[in-house]
Amino acid sequence: MTYEDGQKATAYKPGSSIGVDLGEVHTIGVFCENGQALLITGRKIRSLHRLRNKKLAERRQSKCQKGSRQWKKYERATQYVLSKSERQLGDALHKTTKQFVDW
Repeated sequence: MTYEDGQKATAYKPGSSIGVDLGEVHTIGVFCENGQALLITGRKIRSLHRLRNKKLAERRQSKCQKGSRQWKKYERATQYVLSKSERQLGDALHKTTKQFVDW
């Protein structure tokens, strides 16, 4: 998510420097010498982490005997949740970094 403040952006000079701050709450924060700034929030990434942890906490596999049919069923479901969350996190990180590069 980005915020447009309505001000016209000045052209970036190749010789000038920028400061980049990578974080958890705000995934990328950037500030240029010419006064331009960009702040990209990591809300989507944090929500995917929370959803994955919630889904893994809900599993009932610990009550089953290891190797049983039910245990294998829960194992497949767990692997599905993990692989899906990995793909979603990769996509969210890609979109975040692409937004930064396009800026």
